Amino acid sequence: METYKIIDQLNLESESLENSTPQQMLAIAKESYELALSVGYHNGIAKSLFLQGRAHLRLGNMQDSENLLLNALEKNKADLDLESEIFNALGNVYVYLEIFDKAYDYYQRSLNLAIKINNRIVETGIFNNIGEIFRRLGDFKSALSYYQKALETPNDSTDLKLSALPLFNLCETYLELDDLSNAENYAYKALDVAKKYNDKLIESASISRLGLIERKRKNYDKAFSYLNDSLFIYEETKERFHIAEIYIEFSKIYMDIKNYEKAIEFLIKSSDLADKMSAKSLQCIIYQLMSEAYKAIGNIDLTLHYSYKALETRRAMDEEDRQQKLRNIIFRKEAALTEKEKESYRILNAELEHQTKNLRDAYSTLKAVSDIGKQLTATLDLPTIYRSVNHHVKSLMPCDVFGVALYNEVGNSIEYQYLVEDDTSLESSTIPLNQKTSFAVYCFKNSESFIVNTMNEDTSQYTDGRSSSFGNAMPAFMFHPLILRGNTIGVLTVQSKKENVYNDNTLTVLGTVASYLSIAISNAKNAENMQSLNRELSLLSKKDGLTGIFNKRYFNETISNLWYYAMRNQEPLSILMVDIDCFKEYNDLYGHLAGDKVLKTISVILEKNVKRSSDIVARFGGDEFIILLSNTDSNGA
Repeated sequence: METYKIIDQLNLESESLENSTPQQMLAIAKESYELALSVGYHNGIAKSLFLQGRAHLRLGNMQDSENLLLNALEKNKADLDLESEIFNALGNVYVYLEIFDKAYDYYQRSLNLAIKINNRIVETGIFNNIGEIFRRLGDFKSALSYYQKALETPNDSTDLKLSALPLFNLCETYLELDDLSNAENYAYKALDVAKKYNDKLIESASISRLGLIERKRKNYDKAFSYLNDSLFIYEETKERFHIAEIYIEFSKIYMDIKNYEKAIEFLIKSSDLADKMSAKSLQCIIYQLMSEAYKAIGNIDLTLHYSYKALETRRAMDEEDRQQKLRNIIFRKEAALTEKEKESYRILNAELEHQTKNLRDAYSTLKAVSDIGKQLTATLDLPTIYRSVNHHVKSLMPCDVFGVALYNEVGNSIEYQYLVEDDTSLESSTIPLNQKTSFAVYCFKNSESFIVNTMNEDTSQYTDGRSSSFGNAMPAFMFHPLILRGNTIGVLTVQSKKENVYNDNTLTVLGTVASYLSIAISNAKNAENMQSLNRELSLLSKKDGLTGIFNKRYFNETISNLWYYAMRNQEPLSILMVDIDCFKEYNDLYGHLAGDKVLKTISVILEKNVKRSSDIVARFGGDEFIILLSNTDSNGA
């Protein structure tokens, strides 16, 4: 039928636009679907639903994509090629959602069909996609192997076009391995193929990776240029997920150059897009970066706020993953399972419950750490702050020794401001920064956290020998730098008498505590400096600028209090008025500098002869001085 041909043509046109304009691809696929539905063309209905699902995948609408692809699978009757492609696309959806076991399951179904019908195009795509799962899971060796398999196809023009994606993923993998040379090589190869076949997706992605490579090389101008070029293409193709990713990369560069306000601006833009897409994986990254940015500028309230949001988002992702795994288990249990299989799933289910318990424990720990941050904002007294942190850390991990050392610029050393062993304060310890046997010095100078868990552990990478700068040497300990706005201000240490009690989780917790403590120390120091400045200003307002003795203003404020005190206690109070004879003539003859010297000399003489702390000598004005003598009668005066 002529209408069937029109529908097929529309579907072909829609498919051709996937890598250039997915929004237009979606519109044409919808048009094809309506037409196919009106004439009852089942193959056309299934194909157009499939294309709509792929378009939504490109546009970052994962839920719509999943629903349309499952609908296409239901409508498809006998087209094995289409069925294989639908399975492959569903696998892509679950990779985006980071539900890797389900993605692998769909890829395996797709691969089995592709091999059965000898569809090399789909087979190539699946090898690439399985490689993507291994890359996301950190198995880079397996990922590289699958990407190379995807490239091993006959060398005709169709297969050359398909090589763009595995070439790009090879770039991505080498980038994660920090092999910038290989990453750059494959990025350019992928870019050449993408431009030749107008593959906007790979073109923009390859350009963005060149930007990431330049950022790692600290060539920030080049990085900005590449990322802007990539963003231009993504905005043209309206791919929200990738636009949000580019905004995140912009924010990372701004954080590298310490422009935190600009970094936050881009993170907010990225967050708006991630919220619209319900992209939790992006949200988690954004919230963590927001927390780091606000920590860098010293805003502890927003640091805590975004730490909570990152934690809650990760918790929701883990719960979704757990629920998905449980659904898979229930589905498989309903099949005719052997006793051995049932036992395997029982063990798996128990493992999932164990993981859930670990997650709850981790959440409780992080919540407790966040509570520490809140409490630290309630006081500006450093000893109180140190005691509070020590108390809370002991509830989170083994802690027989707790210490906080701060940098002393004058002595070029670090000094322990707070040091406790078994709840007993130790004598303060000062360690020069040139000492090569100090773990604290290594931590401070390298801004590096580390764990040592046994007495026999090799620590040569940290120090030239193992010794304790205070108290008894502990077999297990952790050190973490105290960092504020990119500057290391000191170190935090927690130590235990038992071996093998610390791990990456306890070090992460200590790192969070260190972040809050750094901000609290800064706030307390700032408050202390402000109080000292206020005292100085208050004292200056009471003193005469030339002579350094009290001024008339202070005398007037003080005499009222002393007068009422003397009246109440029936005590005498004497005042002496002193002026300098012929001072004006002397000043006119010898000049103001000589006159000032006379005033200063007289002030010193008067202060030396008025020795009681309760008495006051003040300059009343010009060459006049006034002396107030408490509890002194006229004879005493």
